[in-house]
Amino acid sequence: MKFNHTSLLFAGAIAIGLVACEKTLLDNRIPQTYPDPTKTAYVKFIHAYAGKSPALTAGAGPNVFLYIQDTTIKINGGAFTYTTSGGQFPTPSTAVTNARSWYTALPAGTQALYGVLARVNTAGFPAPVAGDTVFKVIAQLDAGRNYTAVLADTAEKPSIAILSDNFGTIDDGMYKVRLANFLAWPGDLQEIYSYREGRVIQTNVGYKQSGAFLQLKVPSVSDTFIVRKVSGPSPAFYADTLRGLLPTAKRAYTFFTRGKQLSGTSTTYQSRSTFYTTNY
Repeated sequence: MKFNHTSLLFAGAIAIGLVACEKTLLDNRIPQTYPDPTKTAYVKFIHAYAGKSPALTAGAGPNVFLYIQDTTIKINGGAFTYTTSGGQFPTPSTAVTNARSWYTALPAGTQALYGVLARVNTAGFPAPVAGDTVFKVIAQLDAGRNYTAVLADTAEKPSIAILSDNFGTIDDGMYKVRLANFLAWPGDLQEIYSYREGRVIQTNVGYKQSGAFLQLKVPSVSDTFIVRKVSGPSPAFYADTLRGLLPTAKRAYTFFTRGKQLSGTSTTYQSRSTFYTTNY
């Protein structure tokens, strides 16, 4: 087969055009970026506010959108609720996966965290509306640190409690655990018991508080934990059993209690539950 100069020039022009096109596409792609750890803090959110008001409606709420910086930066997509994903954002841990739960990356420094009622205006677009702010808290978020922000309270207006997830160094063959008490009975103290340890591993944790991370040896088989009331003004004893957790070495776990009393004398609770998250 013969090629003339015109054919070669045409073929060469096509080749140059393809290379130029490929180079343009490569040059124009959006590079993947990662948060600068020197300017970023990491926060997970827990929804532990079971009632909308002291009258306590049948449902749990409120359902909110999360914002920072004077509601100019929206953190979550779908509304943050008591029931969706177990009331955990951005993602929960489960006894089945025993996976590390995620944190959302936020700018470090002094930040205002907002919760805005999840509502739809007449245009069908979810947006904050004046007067819809459910809570606002000013938090100091240090760069490179992990935090858990818990939506909880007993009053009509909920608030945010900020826990520092400072678990430190975890030795080989060990894990760490702590208890966080957000069952809305101020004055109640709680504790956590481990069957494998055969003892209470943390006690006297008050409302809106967490114990320090305690290091334990990873058991050879799964453990059963009991989270229970130690003392306090609530009218009844309560205990929750969590079975089937085989802790993973070099991980840290927080056990949360949440829910709310139905009345000052009732022996039942609204939306009471106990669950855990992995902090690392």
